[in-house]
Amino acid sequence: MPEPFEPLDALRNPIQLGTLYGYSSTSSGWSKTAVGKADKMTKTGMVTLSIKRVNHFLYGKPIDRDFHEDAKTVNVRPHMLFPVGEENA
Repeated sequence: MPEPFEPLDALRNPIQLGTLYGYSSTSSGWSKTAVGKADKMTKTGMVTLSIKRVNHFLYGKPIDRDFHEDAKTVNVRPHMLFPVGEENA
């Protein structure tokens, strides 16, 4: 049986619950950046974030979009997360 592993962020630091993290995703020209607080680890090793801030882009240009269209929580693989300072929330 494999040994349990400690989830690490993109900078190879251990995930700290209660800390702000950011991530980005891109698909077919649409990009999204998000910042949220790490609330818990799921059974499958994902980090559940409570989203605080979201930005959308189309081919690199900012797009105004109603925040209410986005999920309030999201599950992200730990290695996709970057620590973010409180001033960026």
